[in-house]
Amino acid sequence: MTLSLLGGAVVLLAVFVVLEARVPEPLLPLRMVLDRNRGGAYLCLAVVFVGMFGLFLFLTFYLQRDLGFSPLVCGAAFLPLTVGIMIGATLIGTRLAPLVPARPLITAGFLVGASGLVVLAQITPTGSYTTVVLPGMFVMGLGLGTVLMPAVGLATHAVTPRDAGVASAMVTTAQQIGCAVGTALLNTVAATATAAHLREHPPLDPATALTATARATVHGYSTAMWCAAGILAVVGVAAAALIDHRPRTTAVRSADEGGDGHRRTPVREAGPS
Repeated sequence: MTLSLLGGAVVLLAVFVVLEARVPEPLLPLRMVLDRNRGGAYLCLAVVFVGMFGLFLFLTFYLQRDLGFSPLVCGAAFLPLTVGIMIGATLIGTRLAPLVPARPLITAGFLVGASGLVVLAQITPTGSYTTVVLPGMFVMGLGLGTVLMPAVGLATHAVTPRDAGVASAMVTTAQQIGCAVGTALLNTVAATATAAHLREHPPLDPATALTATARATVHGYSTAMWCAAGILAVVGVAAAALIDHRPRTTAVRSADEGGDGHRRTPVREAGPS
């Protein structure tokens, strides 16, 4: 059933692409995603939410079931992730996007986010929030927050008025796809790893069944986080190959070609529309 649904999704996606390439007024003009910078930005936005929402799912279970946090304390425990995203997006991404080419900024952000997931992958059933979870969440948020601002800026950069709505809608679509795929994919990885661990390390008696189950479950969470870290690292490298936008040269060229005597600032060029 699962393989059939996946195969059907691929077929429907192919049909959608064929139709969009032929109809006179496409819902999604293919030029929007075939542009290397814009297409790379959409990919980056989707993958950011793959890692982020997978993290939400597993850490919520881990903090409440294994570390014994109440729902209220668990919510507060996610604040380091929020702080990291805020710093990455407002103090790093926003300030550097007008000055630094998007390629190194986005790649570095993904690698930092992946390193945060590597830290989080060290969780154990009796682990510590302050030494593993807190720093891992903060570092991941810092990296992914750094990716968000230049990626959104590239996704909506220099679009014509007729494509402005499509470019903006694709930002939201990429995020939603990342949320859905990330939750489903990483949950499948975690469930498979948990089942395999239980088969390899079955409880010796009923008294140890609960401990063995907790150990296997946390092993599944850790495996999923390793997987998410690998995805972030791979996409960071792919972004380095796809994206070649340079804010300053683009700004100067646009001012020179405009012919209206008004030079647009690099901040306007690189920032989100």
